[in-house]
Amino acid sequence: MHTSTRISASDFRYSRLCASRTTEVSFEEVFPDYHPQDRVGMVVPVYEDGIVYGTAALLSLTTRFYDIWRARTETFFDYPQHFAFIAGIEKRISTGIGSMRMDSEEMGASWGWLDVWPETNWIVTLPDAPSMLMQILSHQINRLIWPETLSPHMATLPEYVSALLRSRLKSVWYYGGQTADMEIRLSGAAADVAREALDRLPARLRERAKNEVEGKYRIGEVEGFVSAI
Repeated sequence: MHTSTRISASDFRYSRLCASRTTEVSFEEVFPDYHPQDRVGMVVPVYEDGIVYGTAALLSLTTRFYDIWRARTETFFDYPQHFAFIAGIEKRISTGIGSMRMDSEEMGASWGWLDVWPETNWIVTLPDAPSMLMQILSHQINRLIWPETLSPHMATLPEYVSALLRSRLKSVWYYGGQTADMEIRLSGAAADVAREALDRLPARLRERAKNEVEGKYRIGEVEGFVSAI
C-alpha cells in the first residue's frame, strides 16, 4: 500500500491520440464505469514488457482506487484487485532474453512495487493464448490489458468462454503495438514509483527495459476481442 501515501491524481495526464491532433481527456473518459472492485488483468508473455507497458495504466487505476478509500476513511487496509498473468513454466519465466529462473520474491519485486499484491496476484501461466484466456476467465477479470503480439485467434476453447468474457469484460486495452490511440503520462511521485519498479527488475532485464515506461495503448472493443477467440 506504499503508493497510497505517495501518488495523487495530479500525477497523471491522459490524451487521446489521432493523426491530426492530441486531445486531453479525463480519467472518467479513459476508464468509464470504474469501480473499486474492478478486477484488472495484465497478460504478460514477456516478463519485463509487463512492467514497461503496464505501469502507467496500473498506477493510474491504483491511484483512483486509493482516492476512493481516502474519501471514505482515514485508515484502511486494502489493495486493488489487479493481477499479472506471467508467462512461464513453474519458476522459469519467459523474458526478452529467453527463459529465466526466478523465485517468487524476484519475480514479484517490480509488481509488488506497483501494489499488484499480495503474491497470489502474480500468476505464472503457460505461454499461450488459451491458457491466458482461461486464467482471465477463472479470475473473473473485467478490465483486460492484452499484448498486441499475442493473438487470441490461436485459442481453441469451449464456446462458453467467449460467452462469459463477453458478459464480464468492461474494457480491453492493447499494449506494445504501433497504433496507439491513448496515452497516459506520469509525473511527480508516479514517475518516481515507475522508475523504482524498473529498478527492481532482475539486473539482466533492466537494460532491455531501457529505464523508461511506455504509457501508450490502443483501446479495443470487447466484442472485437471476444469474436477473435
